[in-house]
Amino acid sequence: MAADDDHTRTWFAHLPGVVGSLERADLSPIANASFLYLDCYQLIEHAVLQVIEAGRAAGVPMLLNLGGSELSQAVASAIHGCSQLVIQTNVDDAEHAAAPETAKSLLVRTGAAWVGVTAGAFGAIAVSRSETVSIPGFPVEVRHTHCAGAAFSAGLLYGLRSGWPMHRGILLGSASGALRCARHQTAPLPTLAELRAFIASRSESVAS
Repeated sequence: MAADDDHTRTWFAHLPGVVGSLERADLSPIANASFLYLDCYQLIEHAVLQVIEAGRAAGVPMLLNLGGSELSQAVASAIHGCSQLVIQTNVDDAEHAAAPETAKSLLVRTGAAWVGVTAGAFGAIAVSRSETVSIPGFPVEVRHTHCAGAAFSAGLLYGLRSGWPMHRGILLGSASGALRCARHQTAPLPTLAELRAFIASRSESVAS
């Protein structure tokens, strides 16, 4: 793993046997799941396709996280027309202006119900076929960016499972990501109560 002076890390994976074990995983619990979260990384694409197939067969809503990676044709074909699909991805801060077009392009290509795109300090946007919602970033003193995307996903997924409007979901996700970055790397993800207090304390700065 390598990190720069801004504490942004890049990791180089050596995971012998892990990819194969994912492809042999027992997917039967998906049938009883309320929601399916799936990291869609190229390295594990074959396993990802298996999970998508199982999720569609069970009729389980899915949150598919591209993590900034390109959507492959194989995955695009597997998810196309899935009515309960939400896609999440991100763009770099310097490319924040491209977030709306990135979201719209993925929406057209996949037929997802929603596509959300995060843009670091510039907040997040989510688009559906009839609606666009966006929120600015929460201003915090960034200590690191480790697990910021996962923290956003956790907040968004809580909102999706709770039946919240998308604006509330990405608001909670953005607060979760921001608070994660403001804490020490060893700190746990923030609780719902902490997130609500954090959102209330920053509501004026986010609204401005």
